[in-house]
Amino acid sequence: MTTFQRETVRKGLKLYGRVLINDDSGIGKSLEGLGLALAYRHEWPLLIVCPNFCKYHWRHEVLKWLPGFELKRIQVLVNEREEISSDASVLIVTFDIAYKMLPKLANL
Repeated sequence: MTTFQRETVRKGLKLYGRVLINDDSGIGKSLEGLGLALAYRHEWPLLIVCPNFCKYHWRHEVLKWLPGFELKRIQVLVNEREEISSDASVLIVTFDIAYKMLPKLANL
């Protein structure tokens, strides 16, 4: 993690995790977001909302940056009818599906 990324996580912690990370492409937003999310692990499940083309990339990023994290604890939701697994610590969902599942996701 670079000094810039550490500073972003520190700022996020000062704001109690209520931050939008909008750095330029390639800066390392995934690592910054996961670093900040780890500070709030006791409040998980972690919900990652992303464009459709990114959903499996995010699963890869979680496995890459959180060593030892089990694949079975990551659920990529592929449609709004899918049940949310009680074993999932990380939920990855597209913008469209998140909108359709809003009542379910709000109860996590």
